[in-house]
Amino acid sequence: MGERFDRYSEYMVHLGNLEFCRVCTAFDHCGGGRQPIWITTFQIVDTQGGNHIKTLHSAVFDVDLTNYYIYYSFNPDCEDNEPKGEETKGPQEKRCKRKKRCKRKRDCIE
Repeated sequence: MGERFDRYSEYMVHLGNLEFCRVCTAFDHCGGGRQPIWITTFQIVDTQGGNHIKTLHSAVFDVDLTNYYIYYSFNPDCEDNEPKGEETKGPQEKRCKRKKRCKRKRDCIE
């Protein structure tokens, strides 16, 4: 990434078979209020001469955000693990429902 960037983050996602997607971002110490994102999809190809990487698609985007990291990426075909229903309620909502009492009525869930 060179000396231009102070910090760098990336994540790789297995898309199935021998295909992968790599998403990267870096923090530019020069600032400017923009941050680059690199997205590359590639395939590991097995040939008689050995394995090599074939780039399927590659793009670079500058976004109007700064100081963010890429902690994880996901495959859209994966099962949705987002919390639903009771799991999405905060601690106060869970406590009020469990005890059926609250200091403020608006905090209670019946």
